[in-house]
Amino acid sequence: MRLPTKDEPWYRIRVRQPNEIRRVFGTTVIYVSAADGEVLADESAFSAPLARRFMDILYPIHTGEFVGIAGRVTALAIGTWLVTMLSLGFCLWWSRRARPPRLSAAHEGERA
Repeated sequence: MRLPTKDEPWYRIRVRQPNEIRRVFGTTVIYVSAADGEVLADESAFSAPLARRFMDILYPIHTGEFVGIAGRVTALAIGTWLVTMLSLGFCLWWSRRARPPRLSAAHEGERA
């Protein structure tokens, strides 16, 4: 909810309608007049333009909210996998960086 200001004398309230993709916070927006409580506008998530509906669905897909518990478990598994790969990559880089370079057998013969 956004409180009214001098330039915008209305409340902006986000609500969730049944069957909306977002489960926690809805994407439907209602504007209510601060002066008399009259509903000024209703921006329904179902009647929004295609571009806005596409943008509204990106976050639920990203967080796994779109598919329920299976999506959230998948998002957690992917996040854990990415952190593991980052940690392993850093460890490999650090271990190779710390060792002095080894000479091959052909180069050792030339050195002697």
